[in-house]
Amino acid sequence: MLKIPLRNLLFAGQKRFLATPATLSPPPPQRLPSPSVECLIDPCGFSLESALSKSLKPHSNWKNVGKHALVINCLKSHGFDDTHIIKLVEKRPNVLQCDVEATLNPKLKFLTENGLTGKHLTKLIVTDPLILARSLDSRIKPSFKVLRQYLESIPDMMKTLNRAPRLLSSNLERVLQPNVEFLVDEGISADRVSKLLVARPRVLLQKREMIASLFKAVKNMGVSPKDSVFIRGIQVLSHMSEATWKNKMELFKSLGWSEEDLLRTFREAPFCFAYSEKKIRSQMDFLLNTVNAELKTVIAFPKILTYSLDKRLRPRYEVLKVLLSKKLIREDIKIFWLLDLSDKKFLDTYVTKHLDKVPGLLGMYKGNVEQSRSSSGPGKLDA
Repeated sequence: MLKIPLRNLLFAGQKRFLATPATLSPPPPQRLPSPSVECLIDPCGFSLESALSKSLKPHSNWKNVGKHALVINCLKSHGFDDTHIIKLVEKRPNVLQCDVEATLNPKLKFLTENGLTGKHLTKLIVTDPLILARSLDSRIKPSFKVLRQYLESIPDMMKTLNRAPRLLSSNLERVLQPNVEFLVDEGISADRVSKLLVARPRVLLQKREMIASLFKAVKNMGVSPKDSVFIRGIQVLSHMSEATWKNKMELFKSLGWSEEDLLRTFREAPFCFAYSEKKIRSQMDFLLNTVNAELKTVIAFPKILTYSLDKRLRPRYEVLKVLLSKKLIREDIKIFWLLDLSDKKFLDTYVTKHLDKVPGLLGMYKGNVEQSRSSSGPGKLDA
């Protein structure tokens, strides 16, 4: 077993990718609408007040009216509705200055022909209007080519771009491609790197030294690059600061984990470390004080900490309590094994099967699940 002081591991800081929308100040109330404003009001049906707040004072003149109308019509022909156009103009007012025939339509047509249609196209453009400012031949096409090199299916492409729309406005040949090649050269299979790209694309947009640092940190935890869990380890560490990591280690130690336990847990279920301290404490409290599980059992089966308390653990436990009280299952049954079953398997074996003897069991189980879904969101990864 490796003897590595966990608090001394170095982690790459997460690089944030924040888009700052343009800030527009409305003109003085007494100022009459410019021709560009009138152009916006007519095709899009904006209110006068809304349109005024989005008018482009530096570009508002009679020469632009026709161009604005062409841009709006072009966007609408590609599925953009009024709401999309409003948001787009708010974020990037200069979109109304695009040359439809030379730049705007060719870009939208290229994306559409390559599978980005409907809501996927509009969401992509509205989220990252910079795409419309990038060169089709020198930026968009090369970046798209890089993505298709690692993402074989359009659904994977959609998921990736939804999570990081700025991929197509970034220079992926200079940033993402070298990072992917580095990980593959270090022994991670290409298909697993592709899964990382889909799950957390922004990780691969970091600087090369940050990727190398993440790789080294996971490897120092005793995880082999050839192991499928290696990519999960990178995902966990990529969004965690060194201070957060140290606090997480201290939390687990205060709950009974040893240094060896922590290393083994990371190698088996790194996502245990991805959740907030509040979630970890709640899970442990439920398992130790409600389920009455032994600490050594939790440590031996750390995956249990990644399950939702309200959507999985608690509803199943309530069902098992009823079945035990009616002696429909053995008292020595391994509860952790039941908590780990797939939803379908658990429903078929421990709910549907006993409805003749416990008619209200299904309603109780589904009621608990539905109630938890409406009262709490999914477990969030710690920032």
